[in-house]
Amino acid sequence: MLKTMETFPILQGRALHTYYGSSHVLRGASLSIGRGETVGLMGRNGMGKTTLLRTLVDEHRGQPAGAAALRALPASRSPASPMCRKGAASLAR
Repeated sequence: MLKTMETFPILQGRALHTYYGSSHVLRGASLSIGRGETVGLMGRNGMGKTTLLRTLVDEHRGQPAGAAALRALPASRSPASPMCRKGAASLAR
């Protein structure tokens, strides 16, 4: 079956690893969110929720590894404005 933009996940991360200096804080996380899905990310303080989201939308300034894609396009290390045009952003609370 040929995948169209409709069948690709809106947001996907595969085997994500993130480091703060030498500390390995995100270890092999994978996530796939499809069109129309609503997802909640829960956990105690310091469990990595913000780190996961920042890694997915390419705002983490550490040493991330793995693959993240937004609407089937790689979320490469690009300025925030192109990511916003693709539909991803994070806001400080």
